[in-house]
Amino acid sequence: MYLKCTGNRPGNDSIGYYKIVESYRDDNNKVKQKILFNLGPIPHSKANHIKAVLEANRNPDVICTSLENVAVKGHKKYLDVVVLYQLLKKWKLLKLFSDFNYVVPMIINHCLEPTSKKGVTDWVKKLFYLN
Repeated sequence: MYLKCTGNRPGNDSIGYYKIVESYRDDNNKVKQKILFNLGPIPHSKANHIKAVLEANRNPDVICTSLENVAVKGHKKYLDVVVLYQLLKKWKLLKLFSDFNYVVPMIINHCLEPTSKKGVTDWVKKLFYLN
């Protein structure tokens, strides 16, 4: 099942005539198309949304839902940690501390959420850290 455009509306290239069709083979093994639903004239931008829904219908790994049905149970720090990490990299400070695995997380922790030395290990477990 797929979306088929059979032409544009006269005078407007942004609107096409769309149908939902299904391919099959007839008795002579010739490929034919069966029109399941005639959608009529719709904008190409809306047709792309319909194509995405039809594609999701074919793929069992794809789930379509609305934003209201999405629940966030937690999050990880990412952007602020990556920015600081990239600054340390740009300033070539990572090479300076390359012999000490714990120094870079301590520096980033001290900039974002200063904790004790022992608290850094718990803090690192709670966030996404780049190696």
